[in-house]
Amino acid sequence: MSNLDTGDRLLEAGNFAEAIACYDLIIEIDPFEYRAWYGRGRALARSAKYREAIESFNCALNIQPNEEMAWINCGTAFGILGEFNQALTSFDLALKIDANNSEALYGRGLALNQLGRNAESLASYERAVEIDADNYKAWHNRGVLLNELTRYQDAIDCFDRALTINSELHQAWQSRTLSLLNLDRYAEAIVNCDRALALQPNNPETFYQRGIALSMLTRYEEAIIDLDLALQIDNSYYLAWKNRGYALDRLVRHSEALASHERAIALEPNDPTVWYNRGNSLLHLERYQEAIDSYHRSIEINPTLSAAWGNCGVTLDRLGRYLEAIDCYREAVKIDPNYGEAWCNWGVGLGRLDCYEDALACFDRALAIRPEDPTAQTMRSLALAHLGRLGSTNISIAPDSVPVL
Repeated sequence: MSNLDTGDRLLEAGNFAEAIACYDLIIEIDPFEYRAWYGRGRALARSAKYREAIESFNCALNIQPNEEMAWINCGTAFGILGEFNQALTSFDLALKIDANNSEALYGRGLALNQLGRNAESLASYERAVEIDADNYKAWHNRGVLLNELTRYQDAIDCFDRALTINSELHQAWQSRTLSLLNLDRYAEAIVNCDRALALQPNNPETFYQRGIALSMLTRYEEAIIDLDLALQIDNSYYLAWKNRGYALDRLVRHSEALASHERAIALEPNDPTVWYNRGNSLLHLERYQEAIDSYHRSIEINPTLSAAWGNCGVTLDRLGRYLEAIDCYREAVKIDPNYGEAWCNWGVGLGRLDCYEDALACFDRALAIRPEDPTAQTMRSLALAHLGRLGSTNISIAPDSVPVL
């Protein structure tokens, strides 16, 4: 057996340090043996020494520029290092040698996707699977890109092709779950997660995805169990803390929800929706000024979050600060003219200030959006009664009449 064969055998056996030492001996004897430089690069890449691997591949290519696999491996290493333009150049050079190399087309698709050139990326993946219909990695990544393009059913078709070839491709089950969640096919998503967990029982993302599906089916207790499992594996999983808080709020466990929101904020302080969720918990706990502060922080981060404006108005109303509440509702409907609850709440605020004509206009807007809204119907009748256009009524406006999102 030659030294080169020995190095290759050590590489395939996973003995990377020994393989590198073997290739180094060959290169010391014959520095123009490009196969040793190439094998050395592969061993370095498998050891996660990507920069050194690229240098070794380049040495091989300086000697033998038509070694397409060296270009492909060089492109892969550049991609792992986040140097996508260099990766693309490497894959293109491989394709100049062999335009029908499915692996090079797959790698090219990855690089183009990372560079935001989605149409070209999709075309590259499509060409890869045309040449090699069994390239499950290309099928999978084509599906991932289709997910990004919101073509969820097309994505599922790609994941199904990948899984037909390799049913144990955990990433494809996980990506398929994402497609199903986006299509509101929550029961199927749960089954999909079960398949993924059979392959990787300690994957926090899969527990998180199943928790989301359960939550969307209003199975909040079960959702919390899965989110807790995700957090047992990865206690810094921000989205799990965030959605755990949401599920706890839905179960009226507001103090526990608040603790979850605060854990999420500690991990990601610039997400406006978690500040909004925190405000909702505080509102339910009647800690009104703290709720207002939380909504204000949400609005500072994203001034176009209409729900934060709307619920800030609700909270101000509870404190009797009606003019400030009305200002919030005005901002909410400026952002989202179809925000029926905000129109209704604006009308309630105006009614408190005896501005019944203006209140009536707000209730009419609310009912144009949601004709069956019982609160808007009731409040409209009350406004008409105050204007003398309806018989007497015993209805009165109280803070609890204001709906909370």
